[in-house]
Amino acid sequence: EGHFEGELLVNVKKVIVNDLLESLDRQSAIAGRVYLYNQVGKTFDLYKIIDEINAVAKDDIMEVAQNIELELKYALSNKEDVWKK
Repeated sequence: EGHFEGELLVNVKKVIVNDLLESLDRQSAIAGRVYLYNQVGKTFDLYKIIDEINAVAKDDIMEVAQNIELELKYALSNKEDVWKK
């Protein structure tokens, strides 16, 4: 049901962006991220990543949470089948 305020989401996104920027203070960290992105066929674009973080909305979070809840319920309801395999 989304029991969090918009201000909390804004603050969390700021923390995530700041953590990302801080992690890039070292040359080796930048090289590592660029390498990982290249391995999956993407270009490391810091501004695009920040824009994508800032574009996350409350509805997006609620949708992901709902999917996680459904997957968890499925996994728990079929736990006997999982252990048999």
